[in-house]
Amino acid sequence: MRQSPSHALFLATVLALAAGPCPAGQAVLLVRNAPPDGLVLVDVDLAALLGETRPPAGLVAVEAMLGDKPVPVQAWTDEQAWAGLQARAGGTILLKLPAGGDHRVTVRGGAARRSHDDVATRPASPDALTGALQTVRTPHLVVVHDAARFGGLPSHIEILGSGKIITDKNFRWDDRLHSRLLGGRRLASRGTGILPVRPTGVPPVVQDRDGPATHGRDAHATPPVTLLSDGPLAAVVRVRGQYADAAPGTAPEATATYDWFYFRDRPLVLVRARTDKLDDREWDEQHVLELTFSDKSFPRWAGGMPLRQAEFTGTKQGTTLPHWGALIDGRSAVALLRGGRPLIYDGLGGHGCYLLAHGEKAWSGWKAEHGHSRTFLAWYWIGAADDPLAAIRQAAAGPLPSDAQGTLLDARVAKVLEETRRAIEARLPIAMSTRRGLLGLWRVSVAERLLTLGQTMSVDSVFQFLNTGQLPGLFILDRGDLGLMVRRVQHGPNDHGLALQSLYDLKTKQELLSDRSPPLLEITLRQLSTGKRVHLTSQGGWEKIEVFSHEESVESKTQPIKWTDLVANFTEPIEAKASGLGVQLTVSDWGNEALSAWVHVYDLDLDWSVQDVVFPQVALRATSDEMASLFPRGPGEVRRGVWKDDFQFKGRYPSGWTAMQFLACYDEKVGTGLYVGLLEQQATTKEIRLLGRAEPRDVLLAFAHPAPNPGERQFGLGTPPAWLRLVRGDWYDAAVMHRRGVREVADWFPDLPGRPDTPAWMRELPAWVCTGGDPAAVVERMKGFQKWLGVPVGIHWYSWHRNPFDNDYPHYLPPREGFAQAVRELQRHNVRVMPYINGRLWDTRDKGTEDAEFTRTALPAATKDEHGKPFTEVYGSKESDGSPVRLAVMCPHTKLWQEKVKSIVLSLMNEHGVDGVYIDQVAAAAPVLCMDASHGHPLGGGCWWQQGYAKMLSELRAAMPKDKMLTTECNADPYVRWFDGYLTWHWQHDGQVPAFPAVYGGTLQMFGRAFRGGDSQDLAMRMKVGQQLVFGEQIGWGDAEQIRRQPSAEFFRDVVHLRWQLRRYFYAGQMRRPPRLDPAPPKVTADWGWSGVWPVTTDAVQTGAWIIADKTRLVLLFANVSDNAVNARIKLDLRAAGLTGEKLHVQVIRPSAPDATTQPGEVFDTPPMLDRPVILPPKIALSWEISK
Repeated sequence: MRQSPSHALFLATVLALAAGPCPAGQAVLLVRNAPPDGLVLVDVDLAALLGETRPPAGLVAVEAMLGDKPVPVQAWTDEQAWAGLQARAGGTILLKLPAGGDHRVTVRGGAARRSHDDVATRPASPDALTGALQTVRTPHLVVVHDAARFGGLPSHIEILGSGKIITDKNFRWDDRLHSRLLGGRRLASRGTGILPVRPTGVPPVVQDRDGPATHGRDAHATPPVTLLSDGPLAAVVRVRGQYADAAPGTAPEATATYDWFYFRDRPLVLVRARTDKLDDREWDEQHVLELTFSDKSFPRWAGGMPLRQAEFTGTKQGTTLPHWGALIDGRSAVALLRGGRPLIYDGLGGHGCYLLAHGEKAWSGWKAEHGHSRTFLAWYWIGAADDPLAAIRQAAAGPLPSDAQGTLLDARVAKVLEETRRAIEARLPIAMSTRRGLLGLWRVSVAERLLTLGQTMSVDSVFQFLNTGQLPGLFILDRGDLGLMVRRVQHGPNDHGLALQSLYDLKTKQELLSDRSPPLLEITLRQLSTGKRVHLTSQGGWEKIEVFSHEESVESKTQPIKWTDLVANFTEPIEAKASGLGVQLTVSDWGNEALSAWVHVYDLDLDWSVQDVVFPQVALRATSDEMASLFPRGPGEVRRGVWKDDFQFKGRYPSGWTAMQFLACYDEKVGTGLYVGLLEQQATTKEIRLLGRAEPRDVLLAFAHPAPNPGERQFGLGTPPAWLRLVRGDWYDAAVMHRRGVREVADWFPDLPGRPDTPAWMRELPAWVCTGGDPAAVVERMKGFQKWLGVPVGIHWYSWHRNPFDNDYPHYLPPREGFAQAVRELQRHNVRVMPYINGRLWDTRDKGTEDAEFTRTALPAATKDEHGKPFTEVYGSKESDGSPVRLAVMCPHTKLWQEKVKSIVLSLMNEHGVDGVYIDQVAAAAPVLCMDASHGHPLGGGCWWQQGYAKMLSELRAAMPKDKMLTTECNADPYVRWFDGYLTWHWQHDGQVPAFPAVYGGTLQMFGRAFRGGDSQDLAMRMKVGQQLVFGEQIGWGDAEQIRRQPSAEFFRDVVHLRWQLRRYFYAGQMRRPPRLDPAPPKVTADWGWSGVWPVTTDAVQTGAWIIADKTRLVLLFANVSDNAVNARIKLDLRAAGLTGEKLHVQVIRPSAPDATTQPGEVFDTPPMLDRPVILPPKIALSWEISK
């Protein structure tokens, strides 16, 4: 943020002109993203309005003006500090603006009022507003909060529009904690015992629960029930409760605070809850806002997108719904609009029927990783309408008052900032370079942000910062358009920290970082002699922090490359002084348009050990409702508005459900976003997290690294470099960023183009079938299928061995009688044979119910926990006595397991003539943190898991006969070099995008989807097959007879034929951005049947683009999977793909085979800016091949 003297002089002049008198007791509220109806709820630091005087909670009288017009407003102070601000006077403002968007509101504060009008809060004395009973009346509801019932949660609700009344005689709140060791703790009043909850054990989707505990009235159950605010816009009731053992006099183990907002002009209710632990114990379950009915007060339920609904019949099953869920009785309804993922349970006739907020969190418990405090947010629609479902869906789709953001500033400071911004924007094109001006705007944004976060800044200090870009303890880096700011913070005389304060996009003038971003770094230590655990963060808890920056450079062929490193050294942690721990965090602007960061741990005492490191960890604010999040499940998955339902993605990398180590959030509407990716030569084990958070309206991105050797002294611990880049487009741009990085850094990226070590037949194969069983029957099925298909086909052969599936592993040989002969016969009919084996598991009873070789041979090489117990897994297979088959996870680093897998594969290839072998689970299952020191690998975390498989597979490939291949399950990326194909059967989720093909297309063949489905399985098959084509996969993997029986069997065959003609693009080419059609095609939805009912929605027309490596030919793919014709237009700049020239040649390619039903297409020319209509009949696939 350096500037020229003329720039500094200009700013100084502006600031001097901006400084002027402002009335006392006045502040400015900057509102961003107000909903269209103008109702705004924001948490702010009221110190800018109240100064050093802080009245009791709820007693703030304010007036608000938009220009010269008053607007209705309420405000109250709040010790809860819901916004997570370092606030001197945390509070909340609720106001009604005339329209949505961004606004600048003048707020004036005064003495507490005793009455209210249209523009002021109606406060009352604390004595009058606090007691055991509160009744709230709005035009829509009458609600009673009785301290003696349900810990003060509502015990009586009357819906005025329909006259429906529900009371504690037919409903209850089952908010509670539960531990398998301690039992249950139900929410009740502070200072009294808690009625015990009978053990629940498992979620309701597995089994029903015992009946509820009774709720008797207790004369002593009088927790605070407080009316925080009662004004023209809403009434706000606070309820305080606790969780404690039922025994008299038992101290509470946790407390809870609920704020209930009842809005006057709409049937909306907002609930904000906070729970606080009073000790370190962990809980296996935490249920918040579980509304249970013992009868059919609401006989049916509905929810989700697409809509699902049913009657309550006593199924004893739970249904988790995305976005919203509702209980309905005629015109009346109670609906959750924002409350995580609502869970509806049908326990009619037993436990009862309930609607649970944050159903995805209830059975994950309250663990140490969640912290001592947790907050929950839920919006309810409680009311009556002629069509309640339509009213609920409309409310769920739109923005809500809490979606707005607000900053309350001292009026004088606000004036300085606003005048500076206006002056810089006015002079951007003329008086200074654009970049200097954009940096100046960043300073204005940073100043506003610091004030928002509770930083004390006088007008003079604001002047200084805007003029010089400097503040004590503030450090800034920028590269390209990305700016980063960190600040030293002090919490006490010897308690220091470093906080990430800004991630800024200079081009779009957007702050990306959430106001409630967590610590950038977290470390967990363990003292080996005592077992004591200490949790440290970068934001505080260190006696010493040294921060400095230095510039470096290297010579290149053209000009010197310069960069700046920002280094922070953390030493003497307050809670673990004896550990001797030192941590170095480095942020560098080395790299093209990117910032990188890494952590190094040093000087750890012999008695202390690092358990895990979380780095980097950032939360990005929702720039608009259209902001999308990309995470690496399967091929990549995109979800919009993940904060609305507290969506959570967590997975251990590398695995099929966490396939790559990068995340991204982007907003095409605003034009900005952020990619966060880890690049390393060898793949280390880590957990990758993307968490939507409703209350701060943000998305948290984090990478957690389990430490190697956590039970002994460690040397040279560190994290791989994390790269931060701005995303200007969408998921494809983020994927291309990652492709460039892994291709340059990772040792698993293979030689390109064309993957020469993979047999040509495997690279070209267009289709697969999954089958198994008797060899003679398999031969007959496959001969007929191949003849019908008319092109080469692969067979994935299960149960070719004599032992049952998932039983007696790894004793596969000898195979079934006639297996080798069947292999030869199939190969004569253009069918390639690939049998199944497992690459991870050894049956602990590996000869029927007998332990024949496991203990004697395999146990030393099995993975084990810290107590020496082997890790085992149970699937659906059973022993002959009906007991489950228990399979041990083998350690890939051991010579025994490496040789075992190698011998099985080579026997199948050399003695039985198979074309390849499928080694199950290698790229599917996550690494196990093996603690067996005899294996010779670092214990726990590190890169040894991937390296063990790399050694096994390298030796195997070196010994394999020519023209053979290897495949595995799923698509974890660090095994790409050692496999020729990945079975992508699990690419089954809504919102999938081909991010993995964009990164790894051409490095190996992706093949296969599970062809399941309910009543809509024919449409589901077309959707999957169309998606396979454009994603670059080899088609199929369903059962041969099942495919031929489908009404859309011809569509399947046409797609296979089209891929066969275009096969070179998928092994010698690279994926390009899929073209978009205008208008966007309609959507289609089908049940994909992946796990129960599994609705997936895609475009009716799937599109894709692949280019040959020499960039002389590009193919555009179109697959209309719907039952209706689609007419659209395609506009595409072909120069972006490297196709230049005044005129380009386009050949329309349709499926072509002796018995194909379609005909060849036309030929036409186009300029590099392609603009042409596309006419797609139903159930058709075709392509445009474009060449110079």
